Amino acid sequence: MDAMVHNLNKARYLIDSQVININYFSDNFAQSLKCRDTEFMKLDFENGAASYLFITWAADLEVFDPTGNDRVHHGIQQLITSEGWFITEKEQDGKPVIKAVKEKEVKTWEVDPLSHTKYDLFSINLQEGKSQDSDASDAIIDMQIMDADVKSLPSRS
Repeated sequence: MDAMVHNLNKARYLIDSQVININYFSDNFAQSLKCRDTEFMKLDFENGAASYLFITWAADLEVFDPTGNDRVHHGIQQLITSEGWFITEKEQDGKPVIKAVKEKEVKTWEVDPLSHTKYDLFSINLQEGKSQDSDASDAIIDMQIMDADVKSLPSRS
């Protein structure tokens, strides 16, 4: 479940509803990593929303360090809202933007670079011995969701 847990967390954040059903598949197609290289997850939410999540390292052009994230990477993120907007991340004039398209209407928003994420801040505070502004409750929920699903899968040999 390695990297897919980040997608699970992002979907829960964006949809802001309880997960009521999960389907999860993982396979190893091309890489010799400590985890499987391809994962797919479908989440059903209490409010009727659904999220289809997919991640693969099988398509990475080259992995320089199989124990970390040092690799050639191609990322695609897409979202379709309940109002029918198709949302993607794009580059426009050399800057990252969020692009929303619905029928012939197009909206874009520039993405301001982050100095660091809340995950970076957690690591920085830990290294500097400072108190944490956040806790692990989100991560615990994500792990509980995955743990419940893994326990429901038939065992693999």
